[in-house]
Amino acid sequence: MFRILLEKASGLPIYALLIVGKFYLDVEKFEEALEIYFKALDKLEESEVPLKYFNIYRIGNVYDELKQYDKSTEYYARALAGQEKILGPEHEDTLSTLHSIGYNYAELKQYDKAIEYYARALAGQEKIPGSEHKNTLSTLHNISYVYSKLGQHAKAIEYYARALAEREKILGPEHKDTLSTLHSIGYNYAKLKQYNKAMEYNARALAGREKILGPEHKDTLFTLHNIGCNYADLKQYDKAMEYYARALAGLEKLLGPEHKDTLSTINAIASIQDNLGQHDEALEYFSILTGEEDEMIEPEYEDTLPTINNIDNAYDSPEQCDIPSDDLIQTLSGQEKKVSKPERKNTKVIQKLLGVICCNVEP
Repeated sequence: MFRILLEKASGLPIYALLIVGKFYLDVEKFEEALEIYFKALDKLEESEVPLKYFNIYRIGNVYDELKQYDKSTEYYARALAGQEKILGPEHEDTLSTLHSIGYNYAELKQYDKAIEYYARALAGQEKIPGSEHKNTLSTLHNISYVYSKLGQHAKAIEYYARALAEREKILGPEHKDTLSTLHSIGYNYAKLKQYNKAMEYNARALAGREKILGPEHKDTLFTLHNIGCNYADLKQYDKAMEYYARALAGLEKLLGPEHKDTLSTINAIASIQDNLGQHDEALEYFSILTGEEDEMIEPEYEDTLPTINNIDNAYDSPEQCDIPSDDLIQTLSGQEKKVSKPERKNTKVIQKLLGVICCNVEP
């Protein structure tokens, strides 16, 4: 069927090709979607009409889905140039393209560039379609995320608070997007070491997520984990263990015992046991992290955007602990099958080296 469509593409109207391309995009047949969109572009190449740049934007969408962000940005930039010329800098399509370029730069970890494009999109969106429109709120939320990634947590909270006020008004206090913003504000207050404020927002996020998403949804479990982190930071270890245990039970069931987010919660529990002097119990958990085989957990927790699976490091540097250099070399090279019972001070170093990090699931 697809090959027949391609053969007849030259005789099909542009709108028909765009509909077919969107169908393949929606069903995640990305290579087929690209072929259709490029056929449409061939027919439009000599024209200077909005439809041409909408089609180019759609090609950028497909490369986004393929996580080819450099390629996607290239097509978004082409679309933007045409849209600004034909539609104007404040047209809704132009602003959507600015937002998409900002998103890509965030994925590429070029956060300053992401802020630049998000800020341009936001300035236009607040005028058209207005501060209460879902696209404007999405840009507000995303620019907040980027400020958080830049370590500008107070600035992130400022933008998240604006998004929260509008989302509560437009979507309601229990909408999943509102709850996501609550979770994000809690995360950033924790980064500022304002743990009681963090707890306040996390508790609101948890209540809503348990009600709307259910107690075993991953977002609910991530908020449980973060509340555990808040209690741990406040040295209320019994409460921390309560929330970590609930998070762990759900994560093991939902994601499996070896998923990185499950391991992060195991690591957090072990940290508390270690702090409480329960070293044997802590080492049992650390043996789960190191494994019985000659395999170390890969120290490559890559950031993901925009929502969910990033884990932030609770420890600043291995230099804070006096691990002997021979042990350090053995641990890094994976020569030890599991962690032997080291002194208490060495366990935090092992966490750092393994790349399994304790607290605060990022928005």
